Amino acid sequence: MMVIVAILCLIASGVLRVHVALQLALFTFGISTFLIREKRQQHSSIQWLLIPIILFGFWLRVVNLENLVHVFVDETSFVDGILTVQDQPDLPIFTYMAPIAAFSWIYPTLQAGSIALLGETFMGVRIISVIFGTLTIPAVYLLGAWIGGKRAGLIAALMLATFPPHIHFSRTAINNIADPLFGTLAFALIYRRKYLVAGVTLALTAYFYEGGKILYPLVGVIMVMMQRPGKSAFRRFIVGFFIGSIPLWLTMLRYNMPYFPRYDDEALGAAYWADLLTDISAFNAFIQEQIIPAFGHYITHADTSAFFYGGKTAIILPFMLPFVLIGSVIYWRRVMPLLAVILLAGIGNTIIADPGWTARYVVTFPMIAVLAALGVIVLAEGAYQVGTRHLRQFAYAVSAILILAQAIYYFGVHMPYYIVQVHPQRDHQDIIWRSREFPPGTTVLLFTDELTYYLHTVTLSRLWGLDLRFQFLHPLHLTTRSNSRLPQTDGHDLAIFVQPDNLEIIAFLAQTFDLPAPQYSPYNIPRSKQYVLFYLENPALQDKSPSQN
Repeated sequence: MMVIVAILCLIASGVLRVHVALQLALFTFGISTFLIREKRQQHSSIQWLLIPIILFGFWLRVVNLENLVHVFVDETSFVDGILTVQDQPDLPIFTYMAPIAAFSWIYPTLQAGSIALLGETFMGVRIISVIFGTLTIPAVYLLGAWIGGKRAGLIAALMLATFPPHIHFSRTAINNIADPLFGTLAFALIYRRKYLVAGVTLALTAYFYEGGKILYPLVGVIMVMMQRPGKSAFRRFIVGFFIGSIPLWLTMLRYNMPYFPRYDDEALGAAYWADLLTDISAFNAFIQEQIIPAFGHYITHADTSAFFYGGKTAIILPFMLPFVLIGSVIYWRRVMPLLAVILLAGIGNTIIADPGWTARYVVTFPMIAVLAALGVIVLAEGAYQVGTRHLRQFAYAVSAILILAQAIYYFGVHMPYYIVQVHPQRDHQDIIWRSREFPPGTTVLLFTDELTYYLHTVTLSRLWGLDLRFQFLHPLHLTTRSNSRLPQTDGHDLAIFVQPDNLEIIAFLAQTFDLPAPQYSPYNIPRSKQYVLFYLENPALQDKSPSQN
């Protein structure tokens, strides 16, 4: 193990430059040698019930993964990361991907492997998130079982398996879903006083999204200190945390990387806080624009970003809120660390821009699942105290129905609304997907006056190796009614995408070409959010319009 640590230190410091796959393999093997120290427990009959819950959770995360949301939602930075890993196979994987996407290269390295196996598709890019999200289900079982018993653990696992926002981020190719796995597992190990592996696992949260990097180690260290372990036990925790963290720390020193880059970018700034202390109206605005959205997002406020999670509801659905509150109140002594994560996540979001983005609350999802499970236990056992065993069974059955109703809500109510939300205008990414089968050299024109991001075109064209000529033009480009304004195709095909409600430009094209029948997207895109396609094979410009002289 120490040999592997030494090699990782050389890699992190830039002395050794080896293939990213070897870097990841060494890192994974080194960490695994500590994690497998945890002795496997004897399986009782109730633990075997965890297997169908895990399989059910996996199915909810993978079903129709390719087509349900047929647009990359803030995922192109990871697609670009995959391309960078492919182009620079010896890059240091512990450095940051980009100033904004300031995460290690571990996630896109894994995704590069998944697309090699599954293809350059949504499934190929997103399956790593599915795996991380699914693995968090048994981690939540361990945490819930240690706090409230095996039954609580199973209910917590089922709660997380069907928890709408956790399903959602498990189906999205961004790394927010990764650190809750390691943070949840670390908390479970700390509860069980397995300090060495807890330290290693807690350190892994720093390699993914910044929320986990900040919250989990802070709360985890406090948990250990509150348990007052002996010097030897505390030393094991520190050693484990140090070994898990040292590649990242050395990399930060070597490349002068900040520890909290996203916070530095998203913080409100000194001028904001100066105004807050001197202007009462600024303080009122702080309450309305920062505090209420940050904490209200748990129970009342929908995602203000719309594109991350969207929908019309808060993180916790109304019919699950009583379980969470009851579990929090009755078990408050045992669940203080879980409540601390939820509270600190809310506080942290009050001091940065856009406090109501759901992506910044993923660290709290496992904690909410455990609290809800404890609430179910309280109500079911309370029913037994005032009634009979049958009443307790009825309470558990009703609770299970409500928990399962979360998944029905997600796919039946949330997703149809979300699919419209993530298309505030027409989907210019859909153009690139529809162009994948065009012959090399085809000129692809988009005429639109809506907001587009040409970076998406560049990234996806590189991913698929497209030999196409894309041009995004404003409709005014053709207001002169001269087909000299159209690019020459040099004998290649011409694909023209236009807004279907722009009848003027369609009429002009009909005067210029013998237009074929319009084509629409075969993908899961609302018709109102599509561009219409006119595909011309080796067109000859023929100005059929009246003379403009």
